Amino acid sequence: MSKEDDAIIQAASRRLYDHVTLGGDTFACALSDTAYVSNMSETPADCQRMVRQMCDRAAAEVIRSYLGSLEAAGWAVMQRLPDDAITHNTFPKQGRFLGRRVRVAFNYDTANAVLGTVRREDDEAPGRMIIELDDGRLVLSTECQYSLVKESGTRQ
Repeated sequence: MSKEDDAIIQAASRRLYDHVTLGGDTFACALSDTAYVSNMSETPADCQRMVRQMCDRAAAEVIRSYLGSLEAAGWAVMQRLPDDAITHNTFPKQGRFLGRRVRVAFNYDTANAVLGTVRREDDEAPGRMIIELDDGRLVLSTECQYSLVKESGTRQ
């Protein structure tokens, strides 16, 4: 994963830590109490630092694992980018999914997935992907879940 991905993961893990500890989550409180009572730390402040580090590491690993499993299963994971790359005479570089067949699900309902073709896949800002479904509808990748369809004779 890129440095940008790591920065996003770190920000998410900090938000998760804040949610867990500021919300009075019983697991985090128990972990904090256990660490302090077990003399794993010398002061309450040291204990809080240790809990924060453990939560940061655990959250980052969970996020990395989840994103990695999505990518391994052929699902695309993209970060939303600013909308300043399209002008009257410029267009973002297109990615490797352009023209590829995809299986599209809505609301995670994979039992009713439909097929489509990627008509636009920005490799640069603004990072848009447009999929044309076989019935003619156009959807953004942010409105659905999709995976590449393995083409016969190709390796994915």
